[in-house]
Amino acid sequence: MKVEKKIDEARQAVSTTGYLQTRLQMIFSSLVQDSINPFFFTDSTPSFHLHLIFDNGIDPDPEFSGAVQGLIFLDEEHNLCLQVQPLGDGGIPPRQEILLSEVEEFAFGFFGKKNDLFTWKKEWPKLDRALPSMIRLKAYQNKTLLRFAFSIPSSYPMVEYEARI
Repeated sequence: MKVEKKIDEARQAVSTTGYLQTRLQMIFSSLVQDSINPFFFTDSTPSFHLHLIFDNGIDPDPEFSGAVQGLIFLDEEHNLCLQVQPLGDGGIPPRQEILLSEVEEFAFGFFGKKNDLFTWKKEWPKLDRALPSMIRLKAYQNKTLLRFAFSIPSSYPMVEYEARI
């Protein structure tokens, strides 16, 4: 019974982190570059928030289908949350989804251009109209470090090398 309990706990942990990884990959791979609104940026006042616009796909509520505004943050109960709201000012209340519970702290890292060089940044400025090439996430859940990495369809031009033989 002790072994079965440990297996169930491990299965639950894998299921929870698998959901987080799958959901964030879906969000980050469907980011929408909006020409009017800032579509991807961080805000650290009073705590860290990641603002983004992404294609939420088909939702039972048509208001939440297609391009929506998203906000990733840590709530007061230590849940890493995704808040989703339709674009525009329709007066529709946002939906909130728990991505990971019992999170002591988390941090994103953004790999992108700074002064014509690629580097890791802790924040992504509102004025940067390009997307990072990669995003990494570190989260401490129950004193366990979880690490994730996500590649992003970037707006930076590709670098091509020519082979010389």
